[in-house]
Amino acid sequence: MVDHIFAYLSFFKKSILRIDWNSLNLIKNLEIPVFFISGRNDQIVPCSHMDRLYEAASKASYKDMFKVDNGTHNETWFQAGDDYWYKIKDFIDYEFIKNKHNKQFE
Repeated sequence: MVDHIFAYLSFFKKSILRIDWNSLNLIKNLEIPVFFISGRNDQIVPCSHMDRLYEAASKASYKDMFKVDNGTHNETWFQAGDDYWYKIKDFIDYEFIKNKHNKQFE
């Protein structure tokens, strides 16, 4: 993300950042349920980044993505309206209530 927002700093990134937030590599090993909410007009985290993370989460026990067409970085919840909260509830219901047999969460 730093490369996208501050492209002119990407050369110095390794010197400036103390934490290597390599989400793409980390998410490949997640075996838990993952829910992505993507504001398709996000100017900070491009939707293409979210799409790549979604695809890379191949080991997730369950994954879902809610795409909000007019969603921005800070207003996706507002643009989606009630659907935002319903989608979160649906994910929680599906993964944590209906699948109580999942021993990872016991």
